[in-house]
Amino acid sequence: MVAMLIATEISQQVLSGHQSDDRLIELAPALPSRSRLNRSVGDTRVIIASAERMLAYMAIPHTLSIHHRTMAESLAMLRDDGYPVQVWRTRKTDTGEQQEIVSIDPYDVGLSEIHQVFRRASGAETDGRDVFDAAEMKAFELVRQLRNRLAHQGAMGGPSLKEQWQAARGDGQFDDGQALWTQMAKRPLAIVPSGQELVVGSGELFATLAICKRLEDAAERELIRILSVEALADIVAQDYASRFPHRLADEGRLTRRLEGFRKREYPSLRKIEKEDLSWAATRFKSRQG
Repeated sequence: MVAMLIATEISQQVLSGHQSDDRLIELAPALPSRSRLNRSVGDTRVIIASAERMLAYMAIPHTLSIHHRTMAESLAMLRDDGYPVQVWRTRKTDTGEQQEIVSIDPYDVGLSEIHQVFRRASGAETDGRDVFDAAEMKAFELVRQLRNRLAHQGAMGGPSLKEQWQAARGDGQFDDGQALWTQMAKRPLAIVPSGQELVVGSGELFATLAICKRLEDAAERELIRILSVEALADIVAQDYASRFPHRLADEGRLTRRLEGFRKREYPSLRKIEKEDLSWAATRFKSRQG
């Protein structure tokens, strides 16, 4: 995403040295896609000027999709280690509606509740612990509402986004989602009237990336804290196998390779010992048959 933004800036700089009526096909005659360049430099400047906005329109929903998948995989790790993944649901009865908690597949948990489900599954809800920062969660809800306007409302403004922006304001400096968003995006979110096109660009995209990364880091810290050593060693082994499937045959050297891989790729998992990786290697080989 960053590379695309940089490429846009380079293109703008290159075109600044040419006349508006110059043809692109004459400026780059050797390009394989030259048949698509039958435009003037002036037309191209207008197109490139909107490239940052168009990239943000596409990349913000995509970033939320990746974050959703990452959080679902974190829930799956908890489930596989024996932690219950549960949600509250409403069930209709003869006497009315009744709230009940039910088990759910981690990949079926919606984005709107996945952080709360993670907190419940990890035991933080019962213990009264805050896995996720309050300001970051308020900023995330703002991002989620922005994603909805981009993906489902044609990038048009609406009252829901304005309401979420107002709700992001905290009672103090530690839960102020508005301040966090403004700091990350380098500007407040532009609230436009209903039916008017949203004003988003690289600032809003970078804020989205940063907020999702912070929440994922918080989930990772919680996983490292509560998952069993066996589960963590198994995660390392599976990751190694997915990257280096051709290095699994030599069982005698597999544990040593896993140990080096753990130190290089998972330096924070210091509580995993060589014996744990040996167990994970044996378990992985047995699953392979």
